[in-house]
Amino acid sequence: MTSRILQIAPSVPHAAVPHAGGRFQLQVVQAQQEAGAHVMLLVPSYPATRRDIPRAPEWLRVVDPERGLEHGVVVSLLLRASHRLLALAARSPLPWLHPPFIASLLLSSRVRRLLRGADVIDLQWYEMVTLAPLIRAIAGRRPRLIGTFHDVMSQRMSRRAEFESAPEESRRFQRLAQQHRRLEKFLARWLDTCLVLSSKDADLLIDSGIPPYKVQVVNPLVQVPAPATDTPPPSPRTDKVLVVGFLMRHENIDAAQWVISEMWPTVLAAVPGAELHVIGDEAPDRLNDLAKNAPRVVMRGYVDDLWTEYRQAACNVVALRDGAGVKFKTIESIIAGVPTVATPIGAEGVADPSSFVTISEDPAELAQGIIAALTDPREAEHARDSARRITDRHGATAFSRTIRRIYLGDPARPAPGDTSS
Repeated sequence: MTSRILQIAPSVPHAAVPHAGGRFQLQVVQAQQEAGAHVMLLVPSYPATRRDIPRAPEWLRVVDPERGLEHGVVVSLLLRASHRLLALAARSPLPWLHPPFIASLLLSSRVRRLLRGADVIDLQWYEMVTLAPLIRAIAGRRPRLIGTFHDVMSQRMSRRAEFESAPEESRRFQRLAQQHRRLEKFLARWLDTCLVLSSKDADLLIDSGIPPYKVQVVNPLVQVPAPATDTPPPSPRTDKVLVVGFLMRHENIDAAQWVISEMWPTVLAAVPGAELHVIGDEAPDRLNDLAKNAPRVVMRGYVDDLWTEYRQAACNVVALRDGAGVKFKTIESIIAGVPTVATPIGAEGVADPSSFVTISEDPAELAQGIIAALTDPREAEHARDSARRITDRHGATAFSRTIRRIYLGDPARPAPGDTSS
């Protein structure tokens, strides 16, 4: 019998998605479909989701519940009221809450049928995981409810508290961290499985009081495409340094600014021919202006073929000082065989420290790591050895096997919503 999987997510997966979490979402639905499941996607009516619906895989049916709602007078009034709540939701401890989406879940008979008819309901990202009690109330006890924590939000808030220089803001984020720690434990009561992307995040959820049997790890899939046979392979460059990240997120913006202002002058003093390439979509004006006034810094924006960039690079820098979750760009960098320099946050949950040129919070030490990658051929050989050590863990076979086990299996479990655990 074909398993029916209903994924609920804030974004639509497609081949050109510009952020790693979206690529992971696409890999999950592809693996589910290849395993023989019938997969559907339920998304909020954001401008971005409406734009991306036509870009989804042809076999993936995407449902915008608000658009398909039967608009009687009462329903129209309720939806209008939910849209007026958007501004209030943005100032809440859960700023991503989308009242129109919640209203459409409650009001749409079609959505209720989809939820109750699913074998598995897959909540992607924390903002959708927070809907677990509501989804369980609508769907009933039969569907297995899986929540994917791309980040552990309590850790993200704790780190933001450390990152903030203003004492009042730091205290605010400390309070948010405590609230999210309690919320994570509460949400787990309604989930059959809490899915995380590294053993580090699994330990965080277990430390928050979530039963270990509910926490499962799936190592992200990283597939290195073979170079095209009809074109010559890219020539490695000994002068090219990368900073990669979706530049709409503040931690990636901060990392790029920190590299340019605090590390790059030291690197250029030692290696005058070096060139820094900042790769990522949605860069803000302040970052573009900083790069424009810095020597030998190139803002590349979104690139279609990141692996060619890795094959050409002498070093990749993951200089994150904030954030949570496993860093896909770090995994990709190591598997691509690029000498990698990282902060502890950039390196966590990825590989052992020997896989990196340098791991440090000190910009001077990170700059020396970049210089070593640019000038010492032994770092390139060491990076290739590191790639061989971790490739299997993030390969297609292991990923497919894990997705089949988690989504198409049916492990023994207590009743959903059981608070005794």
